[in-house]
Amino acid sequence: MALTRQLPRPPLPTAPAAPASAFAPGNGEPEPNPQPARTTTQTSPKPTPSPIAVVSLLLGRRREPRHWLIEAHGDPAGLAARLQASLAEGATSSGPWANGSARAPAGAEASANAQAGAKPRAPSSPEQLLQRAFSDCTALERPDPPSEASYRYRLSLPRGHLGWASVACWRRYGPGGAWQRRCGPMGLAPFLAHHGRRPTQSRSVHLY
Repeated sequence: MALTRQLPRPPLPTAPAAPASAFAPGNGEPEPNPQPARTTTQTSPKPTPSPIAVVSLLLGRRREPRHWLIEAHGDPAGLAARLQASLAEGATSSGPWANGSARAPAGAEASANAQAGAKPRAPSSPEQLLQRAFSDCTALERPDPPSEASYRYRLSLPRGHLGWASVACWRRYGPGGAWQRRCGPMGLAPFLAHHGRRPTQSRSVHLY
């Protein structure tokens, strides 16, 4: 029996390998199939527009009402802040509201003004204080709210006393929407207590 001897096969030819630094970054050669850099842009949320409102001040049957356009912060909290700031200016450190007008103890305000070298000024009436709250607003001849207005207020001051003052509020959602009653008529004091800021000082303004 003849034995056959298998000879080893020669290795297959291989392509020469590219040098390791051929496509290495930093050697002047571009990277194969470079990926474009992804850029992400962050969009900030749009600010909520400040509510616009129309407020009417009713002073009695024989008095012409006053109307103003509040072009910013016309929500109930903004209206309460206006009224609180105006009422705080008319209040004294020791004299509460009596019968709807600010009165200080006899001689107290005159003595303080004399020491400061200022002329004594007469106390503001409730009507003047309420009108002062809208001194920076646009006066209107008629209570016609613009299309972008979101709130309407009716501020009543019967008999000229703050204790009888009341507030009614209406709101609509979107231009041309129907007006919906939100609150009132409710007393001015409960309205300020609910929508206004709590006083930081011990001094308080009494509306009765």
